[in-house]
Amino acid sequence: MDLIDFEDETFVINLLRALRDHKSIKSLSLHVQGIQPSGLTETHLIKSLQNDHFIRRLCISASVISRKLTKALVYASKEFNTLKHLEFYNSYIKDEDKTQLQLLYDSERLIQLEFYEQERYNMMFDEASEQPYRGKTSTR
Repeated sequence: MDLIDFEDETFVINLLRALRDHKSIKSLSLHVQGIQPSGLTETHLIKSLQNDHFIRRLCISASVISRKLTKALVYASKEFNTLKHLEFYNSYIKDEDKTQLQLLYDSERLIQLEFYEQERYNMMFDEASEQPYRGKTSTR
């Protein structure tokens, strides 16, 4: 799921519910965008972070990160020891909340913690365009 992001609130909510009920899911990489404080996406994401153990990698784009969401991220990483990779793209997060997350990274609770000003897909496109071509070419 790394290359797919989810913005539609109803879809994200239904996805998290389905994953919660599906006990064979042990690890998930999720990219969600458009999270707003007190919105349904935030509410259900917080619930999953606090109660479920399957979100290992979370990318968040074009969002406003609330203190409640930050606390849930810290909880999932610190208490459950499940959330290991955390990336923010073009998102607003208060400096105090960044500091809390940085402490998790410094204590090695998080393996990856990144804050980017750009959108994720812009960065992926830039990285892909910098890669040398490794395919075979035919001469006709």
